[in-house]
Amino acid sequence: MRPMISFPFCECSTLELISPEGWITIDGYEFAQNEFVTCLDCVTLESMSSESGGRDFIAVGTTVNRGEDLVVKGAVYIFQVVPDAGTGPKRLYCLKLKCRQGISYCAMWDEQLSGLIHGSKDLCASV
Repeated sequence: MRPMISFPFCECSTLELISPEGWITIDGYEFAQNEFVTCLDCVTLESMSSESGGRDFIAVGTTVNRGEDLVVKGAVYIFQVVPDAGTGPKRLYCLKLKCRQGISYCAMWDEQLSGLIHGSKDLCASV
């Protein structure tokens, strides 16, 4: 056995919903391997299911690192914080993935993320 062997390691990002009571993680979403969160923003999008016509969502922009020989790609995720159906004592809310849209570059700042969301009819229509 060789003691100096290092095994391959792939990192990934996670999005966690944390309760302010005790600062414990009550729900989370793990992204794909080599996919990193590069920007995150709370956005208000049109929604037919609310009386005001708008609803708050969590928008996440990611970067997928595919090695030094390949161009990076990215994705835009839209999450909604919804009441948990199980209503356990520690978990009142959970993250619900509403949609994911792949992009041919990485989303790097919040203004770019907001422009992607509001400029894409396909992304907003699925929410």
